[in-house]
Amino acid sequence: MKRMLLLGMMAFAGCTTQLGKFTVYSPKPIDLSKGEYAVDKTQKVKGVDGTALYLLYGPDMPTYDGAVRKAMAQKPGCVGLADVTLSRKGFWLLFGFCDFYAEGYPIVKKEVK
Repeated sequence: MKRMLLLGMMAFAGCTTQLGKFTVYSPKPIDLSKGEYAVDKTQKVKGVDGTALYLLYGPDMPTYDGAVRKAMAQKPGCVGLADVTLSRKGFWLLFGFCDFYAEGYPIVKKEVK
């Protein structure tokens, strides 16, 4: 009975880890000193980069940059994210998953009038 309880607990065990909160995150260098960019606080974007794991191996391992790029793809012209939260959720035994999450406000180029 104890063995079944232990196996049951292991089957539903998982982990959520918050990597951190960042003021600005961009997968490529951007120059913010010229004032060409603005933060669009009207909508928060979210991105997920994940994979299934088999014996702790996944075909395409996810990355935080991948999650940020998927979040940026939701807003045309986005060059980075502001007020970003990066986190990871995972579970594995013999199989499982690993998902990286990015959430923040898009940084876009200001419109010229």
